[in-house]
Amino acid sequence: MNAKLEKSLQTTAVQLILKEPFFGHLFSMLSKRETESIATLAVCSVSDQFFQLLLNSDYWFRLENDAHRYGVLKHELLHLALRHLSLARFYHHKLLFNIAADLVVNQYIAPTQLPSDVIRLESFPFQQLLPFQSLDYYYKKLLDHATNDALQNQLSDFSDWLDRHQFWHSEQSQTAQQHLERHLGHTLLTIARRLNQQQIGQLPSELLEQLQWQLAPEQPSINWQRALRLFVAAGGRTAIKNTVRRPSKRYGTTPGIKIERQLSILVAIDTSGSISEDDLVLFFREIHQIWRQGARIWLVECDYKIQHQYAYSGKTPKFVQGRGGTNFSEPISLVNERLPDVAIYFTDGLGPVPEVASRRPLLWVISPKGWRHGDRMWQQLPGKKLKMPAVH
Repeated sequence: MNAKLEKSLQTTAVQLILKEPFFGHLFSMLSKRETESIATLAVCSVSDQFFQLLLNSDYWFRLENDAHRYGVLKHELLHLALRHLSLARFYHHKLLFNIAADLVVNQYIAPTQLPSDVIRLESFPFQQLLPFQSLDYYYKKLLDHATNDALQNQLSDFSDWLDRHQFWHSEQSQTAQQHLERHLGHTLLTIARRLNQQQIGQLPSELLEQLQWQLAPEQPSINWQRALRLFVAAGGRTAIKNTVRRPSKRYGTTPGIKIERQLSILVAIDTSGSISEDDLVLFFREIHQIWRQGARIWLVECDYKIQHQYAYSGKTPKFVQGRGGTNFSEPISLVNERLPDVAIYFTDGLGPVPEVASRRPLLWVISPKGWRHGDRMWQQLPGKKLKMPAVH
């Protein structure tokens, strides 16, 4: 990279660190390469663990001012942070995906920081696109009008500008894609943990939604050591043990007990439409605390049916499957098949009374906005109930 370009990039990087440290740190973790193979600039993957910024020097210095250089660089960093590189393979119409991705990121950049020829919501007046929606929303809206003559003319106008997305659609093995996802997720989380609450609050809402599970406070709202001890004891199974060998000289008892490390728990998590993102954050925070007590957890994501099940290993998933109706019976039937020591169901309680009786002790953990003590459904749910306190 020539010295003039390197110096100009460093000037922009300093501004990123000062104004938006998240993107400044992300930029510092990229390798940079000057090239004429693209007309503008682009982010791409160069291995299963590294990302690179490709930059055309002529384009960079043709930009009118430093504000535009700041904007186009943030544009590429937003694509990376919002995982557009890995999402590209799931969309059939590549050009419409590229446009939808640009519509998302350009709304998070000040208009004065973008060149006049970039894609904006105003570029599609006949579509009546709503602001700050998901990539999927814009893609489907554009796809619905893919045969519209006006849209076809616009697509040809944008084709040169979108050439830089060509690297997103290259074929990679599933293993390489998984490595890239893990590496990127770890990088984004590492950067976010360096920020204070004010800086985190300034991040784009879509990025915050991706990070909020990992950034949720580790302190649980429920004393799970005590709750599990009492619940397991009430279930009639020996799953506790002494924490010291020598008995108390005064009372002749062993004062400390804890959950046996191999306690088997099936944890069902309600992923129906009535469960909010905040509820899911609370649910996974509590599940992590149960796991830290040494329990072996089989996690079941379910709405009107079981959507996904797996052994929980201490890592919060990037997304959960569901968002339909609610059926409590299927997870309880799975409890009867797997026969864990105990079962815990995280839910708001909004759903029909289960038709299946659990053959194992069952604890319902009700979300802060779910059913309360004394409500009819609270009384009809079979098993023990525990209400999560409201988060202030």
